[in-house]
Amino acid sequence: MFKFILFTVVAIVCLIAVFFVPDMWLKALLVCAAASIGVLVSIAGRSLLVNKEKNAKVSDMETMLREREMHVSRIDSEKVAVIGKFSSIIAHELRNPLSSLKNVAYFFKETKKFEGGAAYSMLELLSTEVDRINSIVSDICDLSKNSELHKEIVKMDSFMEVLLGPMNIENNIRITRDIDAIELNADPDKLKRLMTCLISNARNAMPEGGEIVISVKKSGDSASITVKDTGCGMDKTTLTHAFEPLFTTRTKALGLGLTMAKEIVSAHKGTIKVESEQGKGTLFHISLPL
Repeated sequence: MFKFILFTVVAIVCLIAVFFVPDMWLKALLVCAAASIGVLVSIAGRSLLVNKEKNAKVSDMETMLREREMHVSRIDSEKVAVIGKFSSIIAHELRNPLSSLKNVAYFFKETKKFEGGAAYSMLELLSTEVDRINSIVSDICDLSKNSELHKEIVKMDSFMEVLLGPMNIENNIRITRDIDAIELNADPDKLKRLMTCLISNARNAMPEGGEIVISVKKSGDSASITVKDTGCGMDKTTLTHAFEPLFTTRTKALGLGLTMAKEIVSAHKGTIKVESEQGKGTLFHISLPL
């Protein structure tokens, strides 16, 4: 912009000077100079216009991307809101008959009339499936309550020690920890649910074994938490929809785990990101204000 104005001013000065200079050769020289500068002005103007158009296109593209992200986020929030709205109804309508089925299975197992037979195996299956359905109902109910926080000071080193201690991890999966002694103002129950979800997700991605690396570090005014696995990773489609409610690649899952994790992080005014590549594992990065 500065060059464009400078060249324009110089060209105008040269043209004005033509009328006050008596020598013809000097007038010709000034006219040539004005013409040359005019060409430079034209080039500078065209460059300025091109840059302006490029900046406008970049700005429009950034605006479109922000609007798309906001639209996707709004749709996800609406899905979560609908799920939350009906969660209490689902819980009430399903938990009573599920409890009855559980009691029936327990009764027949205790009578030992079917012990050791095929019927006993079916009772075991019934009990297991009732527990699985009850777990799904609990996940749905928990999703609607993730915005309700009861914060307290959490000492992350001792918290993670207690969390990982009794956790049932297969023998072929190793957990590596790198956890600093930092204090985090958070809801401990929600934090436990968040970490359990991410660790479970990592474990499910490594059916043949591998390593889970958990890191907790202080980063400015935030706690940086990472959970990395050496599992199968995600393809681009799965990565794009990872946090969407009801999206899952597993046959026996409802697709609410990572949605719940994102809701917990958002309720704490934090951020969660995921990086993944097929065959090379997945990395979740969470940033929570201290």
